[in-house]
Amino acid sequence: MPARGTSERVGWPAVVALLIVAGVATADLITGERAVPVGLMIAAPLLCGQTSSPMVTRAVGIVAVSVAALAFVWNDNFATWTYWVPLTVVALGSGFAWRMATYRDRLARTDHQLQAIFGSVVAAVMVRDADGHLIYANQAAADLLRMPDVDAVRTATSEDLMDRFEVYAEDGGPIALGDLPGTRVLRGETSPPPVLVRNIVKATGEERWLLNTAHAIRPEESAPLLAVNLIEDITETKRAEIAQRLLAAAVPHSTEAADVDATLQSIAEAAVPGFADWAAADLVEPGAGVRTVAIAHLDPDKVRLGWRLRSEWPAGGDAAGGIGVVIRTGRPQLAEEVTGEMLEQSAASAEHLAVLRAVGLNSMIIVPLTAGREVLGALSFVSSTARRFDRRDLEFAGDLGRQIGIAVKNAQLSEERARIAQTLQASLLPDTLPRIPGWRLSSVYRAAGTQTVVGGDFYDCVAFDGGWAVVIGDVVGKGAPAAALTALVRHTTTTMIEATGDPVAALRLLNRRLCERGAETMLLCTVAVIALRGDHAIVASGGHPLPLLRRGGDVRPIGRTSPLLGVYAEAEYDAVRMEICPGDRLLLYTDGVTDAPGADERFGEQRLIEAFRRLDGDVEDVAAEVLRAVDGFLTAAQGDDIAMIGLDREGPVLEPERAAPDAVPVGPFRATAE
Repeated sequence: MPARGTSERVGWPAVVALLIVAGVATADLITGERAVPVGLMIAAPLLCGQTSSPMVTRAVGIVAVSVAALAFVWNDNFATWTYWVPLTVVALGSGFAWRMATYRDRLARTDHQLQAIFGSVVAAVMVRDADGHLIYANQAAADLLRMPDVDAVRTATSEDLMDRFEVYAEDGGPIALGDLPGTRVLRGETSPPPVLVRNIVKATGEERWLLNTAHAIRPEESAPLLAVNLIEDITETKRAEIAQRLLAAAVPHSTEAADVDATLQSIAEAAVPGFADWAAADLVEPGAGVRTVAIAHLDPDKVRLGWRLRSEWPAGGDAAGGIGVVIRTGRPQLAEEVTGEMLEQSAASAEHLAVLRAVGLNSMIIVPLTAGREVLGALSFVSSTARRFDRRDLEFAGDLGRQIGIAVKNAQLSEERARIAQTLQASLLPDTLPRIPGWRLSSVYRAAGTQTVVGGDFYDCVAFDGGWAVVIGDVVGKGAPAAALTALVRHTTTTMIEATGDPVAALRLLNRRLCERGAETMLLCTVAVIALRGDHAIVASGGHPLPLLRRGGDVRPIGRTSPLLGVYAEAEYDAVRMEICPGDRLLLYTDGVTDAPGADERFGEQRLIEAFRRLDGDVEDVAAEVLRAVDGFLTAAQGDDIAMIGLDREGPVLEPERAAPDAVPVGPFRATAE
């Protein structure tokens, strides 16, 4: 059946067709055998075949054939060609007309179905022929193009439609009509990739994100006949993506000691051009007003212009409007349209006004950076295109300001903790090592973990009457308790050695003090001391890894293993005394060196001995060279602090047999118990 509207519009052809049949029959009756007008009845079914439904056409055809068949009654020509030829013409014409009406009806049904299908599609559909003429558009296309109806779309050219909008690529670059997939299909491209564009309605400043795709309808191996354009509005999806990207730029910095300025710069850059054409961040500086820390724009020249604007005409916290008001009140500001009058009122001079106009302030949002009730600064977003920010943009920017404000506060706290930790750690180590006559010293210290945690390793060098002592130690634990204990251990040990020159007395006193602290701290420590007196060294250890001595090509631990400090109040500690020769090299280290993790095992004492042995005699910085060997072994994060002190006895190197002619308890070195 044809569409209802079609049958109602063409009902009149059936009446005309019947009048044609009646008129031809009447003419044939009057003229009789002098003429043969019966064949003209074919006009009736042909008229219906072009304008009416198959049913109407068939009925008219039956009437025409029936009347033509009865012509022999008044013409008495049944056995002549004047009867059969006209009858055959009318019959064949009626059958052809019925087939024509059936084909038209099928086309009408298909067109009606396509209209219903395309009309129900949410995406905009537009079909253009090979010449670029628009031959179909659904209502979704009219709505997307901000046109009143489909007819208005059909009467507009592609250029007219394009001029209604500002169109940009996803990266902020311009997009021309020839860059769109539909135009590229008509140029002969087989499968142009989809194009995502940022579309701004010039009349309203509304921003949309539109995904453009196109497909060609073509016979095989020929030019395209039609280009089917599909335009999908994915604004909500894209805005959610931009929001996630901006939040992701802030979140990683919220749990680590980060540079706040760099954090805000990365967030500003993430906002351009997806959310704004300009983005800037300002922070409140205690006692120094407001400081601009980040400006972002796609054009580097524009960025320089923005920095000039903020440096020459800074936005102070006491300003009457803009950033100053937002920071003072904590309330966001939205200027959907920044007019020329507004720029003139805010400009401090003609030059200032010229720079403001060059920036292109067409629409603006300023939101506070807040952590709870504290206002840390402000974020500014500017549109320099036709796009106008709205309330929804303001709400998103406000949420972003709160999220980033928390991240900034955490980063500030983390940086403050890092500064405190670094200051405290520095207080546990000497600023510089002194110069000991006849010796060359080198040292390294590297804490494990984050910069906000104070390590427990320390070293020091102190003079006493008649010599010098080098001390290294390791307190179990980290943080403030470990730092407090480290300070106690370091100063107790060095003070006692400085007063007495006796390493064993220092260890005994330190052990007694630690045990007196009881089980409250549950912190233990190890200490190793080498006291240098002329050509001799006294080595004492309280649970610490024994120092290494390299003499010639031989490397050995020196000293005696003894109990950990702070465990037993009655623990005994002693020392060994040994001769020092020119060219001898000593290394004191903490267990962070031997515990350095490799692929399958720890660095260990044997690798340390080999690394120490391989050092060239001309090496100036022994500790740094050993650390490089450890770093070459590491396959995971350093798990413990590392501290090392290297001591080189200056002078010509003596052969080992000349340096130690007698057998001694600790190997080929002259050593006796003190």
